[in-house]
Amino acid sequence: MSTTQQASATTSDPTQDAAIKESAHEAAHDVKLTPFTLFRYVGSICLLIFSIILVGALIFTGNTRVASEANPWVALIVCILAVVWLSMIEGQQASLVGLPPVDPDLYKDSHPLTYKNAAIAFKGDNLDRYLMGRQFMVLLVVFVINSCASPLDPYADVLGMPDGVKTVFLDIGLGMIIFTCILGQLTTQVNASHCMIDYINNYFALFTLYTAMFIEFTGVMVRSCDHGAHHILPEVLITHTYPSFPLILHHSTPPTSSRTSCPSSPASQLSPTRNPGPAEPSSSSGPVSSCPSPSCASVWPSPSPPSSTARL
Repeated sequence: MSTTQQASATTSDPTQDAAIKESAHEAAHDVKLTPFTLFRYVGSICLLIFSIILVGALIFTGNTRVASEANPWVALIVCILAVVWLSMIEGQQASLVGLPPVDPDLYKDSHPLTYKNAAIAFKGDNLDRYLMGRQFMVLLVVFVINSCASPLDPYADVLGMPDGVKTVFLDIGLGMIIFTCILGQLTTQVNASHCMIDYINNYFALFTLYTAMFIEFTGVMVRSCDHGAHHILPEVLITHTYPSFPLILHHSTPPTSSRTSCPSSPASQLSPTRNPGPAEPSSSSGPVSSCPSPSCASVWPSPSPPSSTARL
């Protein structure tokens, strides 16, 4: 029986049905080990091991900021702690973002700390606050990792490597990118997305959640006001992109909803062909604006009535 047939097949035994569904789920996520896939896996592991050795060599030769100013062991311990905390920050985000559709009663008794994390994060707009504070924490932790493990002199002698390898892994920073991303970010995000309930069922995740929300509470991550973000910012961005935007806004024909709100501005008075330009004089046969409201006229000035010779 194929995987599709197994998934669609049902029996009277609930246990057997669950086993069939689990088998189909596992089969859907299996990766075929082709030669190219094996090459990618082996290459990635080798690059990670080389990056870890490279970071250790930099620390114990005093070629990092913390190792040179404090002690290599201090730099190593702080770097390990920072990577572990970064893994929780990244993994917790994947868990909390994916848990809202899941019924909390399903894990309330089996995973009490996950339930507590979710109850706090999903109350009001706490999830948005957590995400803002978490972003600051990511930047801070990555900065600490770079201070502990990134080289001061990328061309100093490290493991007898040639200059070309030093340029790629130390000067460009490929070694630190692999070290930080694989150990502290990508691996934990993937694991947490598959094990959302299990990943944050600990006090470390709860502490990270409180820390992120406290950072947002302090105001370090500045939040834009509603009137500034929703009214000023879009106009500034459009004006910067299209320099003629204020001119178009001042002389363009208002939308239908704006025209109908002004009872003295019937649609028949609007020109169906064009709008007067900034230097074009208005006709003497009518007023500049037929809207009696000053606020309406200042935003959407009505054009002059069309002359009798205007072509439709």
